[in-house]
Amino acid sequence: MIIFNFLINLVESVLFSLFVGKYLEIGKLQSYIAFTTILQILFLNLANFYHYDGILLTIGIMGIMIGSTCLWKKKMTFELVFVVLLYNTFIFIAAFLGTSVATFIQSLFSLSMDSNYVMRCLMAKCIQCIGTCLVLKYNYKLTLNMELNQWSSVIFLYCLLLILIGNEFYSIITNQFTLHSTLISLMLSFVIAVIFGFIIDKINTMNKKKEELLRMEQIEIANEEKLSMMKHIRNEMSITDHRMFYMFMRVEQYLEVGQYERTKSLIHQYKNAMMKYRLVIDTNNPIFDCFYSLKVNEMILSGQNIENMILISEHNLYNDVHFNHFFSDLLDLFKQCQKLMISLNEIGELLIVKIVYRDGEINEDRLTQLIQNYARFIQNANITNHQQNGIRLSIGIDENED
Repeated sequence: MIIFNFLINLVESVLFSLFVGKYLEIGKLQSYIAFTTILQILFLNLANFYHYDGILLTIGIMGIMIGSTCLWKKKMTFELVFVVLLYNTFIFIAAFLGTSVATFIQSLFSLSMDSNYVMRCLMAKCIQCIGTCLVLKYNYKLTLNMELNQWSSVIFLYCLLLILIGNEFYSIITNQFTLHSTLISLMLSFVIAVIFGFIIDKINTMNKKKEELLRMEQIEIANEEKLSMMKHIRNEMSITDHRMFYMFMRVEQYLEVGQYERTKSLIHQYKNAMMKYRLVIDTNNPIFDCFYSLKVNEMILSGQNIENMILISEHNLYNDVHFNHFFSDLLDLFKQCQKLMISLNEIGELLIVKIVYRDGEINEDRLTQLIQNYARFIQNANITNHQQNGIRLSIGIDENED
């Protein structure tokens, strides 16, 4: 029986360490499992030697797992503590189910006490093994991203509830339960459940406020970036206005001395400068209209032949600074191409971007890198045989809503 108990403790310890290590994605997993398993087995065998299986045994095992995991992760989080507590509760549930199944089998077959004990242990470990494998296989995850100090009251109440459940379970197993103790446990459990609901509601309210503050900060950052971009455009236009004033002075001087060719050349230069700020499109998306027009006019002035077909609605996405940087970087890939046909068309919840080019080539590595860098916008990219068919990008509109 000593060897059997050792094997049962070994299975329980390995499963506990494996689950926590894989669930929390701990580095050097094999070393972690070996270390925590050895500590658990030593503690469990020491308890078996003194014939102790009370609540302190559970507290000791949880302390070993929490302490060892903190040592490996180099920090303590609520998720870490809660996962250990939750898995320990699962061990209780598996033991209860194993005992129930073993009791049912004993009612069908006349088994000895030793056989019943072996059956209880084997059934409990089978249930624990199956449950552990299912959770790890399907990668169930909890969303527990708040700080540990915000959950301290929840952890305290959870531990208290765990002690009550463990005490009642131990009383049932050993046939030492009384009506008085059971009523007290039920009353305390009810009070804890009510307090649980109150605390969770408070934490949820606090979390919502925190998320709202983060959202407002993001909006403020986006607005600052938009303002910075508009200031840049305004400064460029202001510089052009100053140039215009000095150009008129020079034109007047050239006309006075009869230098008509210089006058024509100067006027031509300024016409090209003004072309840069001509709106190519007007979609009621002011940031996109200005940004796109500046880029396209710059390409036209460099000698490229560009055709535009822009069919888009008014949407926050098009005034997003990062989206405009993405589109500017995309057009930069086609600077060596003489002819471009740029098409933007909304189909349902997608923006379809298609660029066909001729008389030139693009850098495929830079194109691939660009798609990877701006993966937050691009849902699908078709760049196969782009020399003939151009490139086609699908961008989700609603997903990028502010």
